[in-house]
Amino acid sequence: MVTQELLDSIASALKQVISPNEITLNLVTRGWSAEDIQEAFKQLGYNTDSSNQSASANSSSSSDKSFFSRFISQDPKYYYPSISATPPTNPNRLYAIPLIGYMAKALFLFPVLLELYFLNLFFFIIVIINSFIVLFTGRYWRFAYDYNLGLMRLQTKANFFLFGITDKYPGFTFTINDSFNVNIPYPEDPNRLFAFPVLGYFVKGVVLLPFSLFGGLVSLGAFIGVVLSWFTVLFQGKYPKSTFELVVDQTRFQHASIAYVIGFSDTYPSFYVALRNKTAKLVFVVIGALVVLAYITLPFTLLNMLTHVSPDRQFSLARNTQRKADVRAILDAIEQYAVDNNGKLPPGIDATERIINSTGGTLTVDLCSSLVPRYIADIPIGPAYRKESPAYSVCTTLGPKYNSEYQVSVGPNNTVTVSAPYAELGETISEKRTIQKETQNNIEATPSPTIFPTQTPTISSPSAVYNPLSPTLMPTFP
Repeated sequence: MVTQELLDSIASALKQVISPNEITLNLVTRGWSAEDIQEAFKQLGYNTDSSNQSASANSSSSSDKSFFSRFISQDPKYYYPSISATPPTNPNRLYAIPLIGYMAKALFLFPVLLELYFLNLFFFIIVIINSFIVLFTGRYWRFAYDYNLGLMRLQTKANFFLFGITDKYPGFTFTINDSFNVNIPYPEDPNRLFAFPVLGYFVKGVVLLPFSLFGGLVSLGAFIGVVLSWFTVLFQGKYPKSTFELVVDQTRFQHASIAYVIGFSDTYPSFYVALRNKTAKLVFVVIGALVVLAYITLPFTLLNMLTHVSPDRQFSLARNTQRKADVRAILDAIEQYAVDNNGKLPPGIDATERIINSTGGTLTVDLCSSLVPRYIADIPIGPAYRKESPAYSVCTTLGPKYNSEYQVSVGPNNTVTVSAPYAELGETISEKRTIQKETQNNIEATPSPTIFPTQTPTISSPSAVYNPLSPTLMPTFP
């Protein structure tokens, strides 16, 4: 029977540019018969037959053009579950007080959320049992279908109450006694391949990743819309249609993901979202994505800022700078020593890395006597030991023994390495230098001028006398 309520519902939906197929689907899920809905369309002067034929022609044409048209289809085969809902006409303003109203609703929902927690634990057990039933019988367990659909309805009641679609408390049952409904057809012929325990669900979960990511963006937009709707409801007493549609779409995406994985449908769910109020929805989604991006990157940004401007880091950088200067000064002194000593290195420096100190030990070397004070004023004490040792070495001053913190070794080709093993902030401080090694053999191989022995010349002239004080022969005459 066509009632005025049915006519008003269809007229209101047509004004919102909702397609006849979507209107019919929503009204059927709310309990109206298809015949009454068709008759109501005719009374309103709307020819659904021609519309359906046009839609069918367009659908077949688009399916021929693109394989991906099914992913934005409103065909119930892909567009599931069906959620019929009407925007709230008189939302409670007290619940719209920013944060306070939301927290009050969350507190009221705590018993329901606790119930949902235990129901979801039982849900996993039912899903595992049902997978074996589908695998061996090819039929979906009716109890599993009823239970999972009822769980979807209870979750929808809780979500709609929390997000302001309804102010009616959801209760603890699977039955919906409100202005909305959730429905999905019973799976008549489930795919046995997807029913393999664990493996089938894993494959579907991987395939569903793009849909889940898109649904996540819709959920972000819905949350931002709900936050902004607090002010609209509080000051105007109206719930924004854009937020209402986003919440409904977000709920459908959430349920469609679960329905596909647990085998309510083996067809990939549709990405379709209501296309009304597109600008507002896009703004909500972008804001939500930016908020999440900021939430992810902000801790790392703050940590990076703190580590770069913290006093401890600045002190560590200063100490590392001092270590670099000390390493270079020690290496310069060793090189100058080698130049003055025919390429030889100070005693104690060999291929083993040894700490420069005077405390003794198998892995230490004391360079005081070799380098101080001719090649370096003092052996520098590294920052790591300045609290335990004096600021000066004890090479020329009586006092306690020193530990410089620095290491020295020599490698192939007479390459000397001086390093600071206690460098901070993960920095490596080490400097190498190849020192030219001159050997005695090289010196002996250098040609030198020939020195002739001194001989006393024989003078044949009897009148000539040799003067030993003169380098020449001076003849004398009587």
